[in-house]
Amino acid sequence: MIITPEDFVTFWKRAKENTSSSMSSLHFRHYKAAAQSEQINKILAQQITVICRSGIPSERWSIGLQLMLEKL
Repeated sequence: MIITPEDFVTFWKRAKENTSSSMSSLHFRHYKAAAQSEQINKILAQQITVICRSGIPSERWSIGLQLMLEKL
């Protein structure tokens, strides 16, 4: 599985901004804003790809990643 920067941007352009995305109270708008930066897109897409390929999310991401995978 490879997440490209284009995949990252496409996903976040469709997300609703007011949705809370983590226990830290971050909202999707943070990621939507990040999707406007080419450098941040590359970094976050690569990070998600590494996590998906290894199957070992960081402890902080484990709950959110589990939910994201169930939705797929």
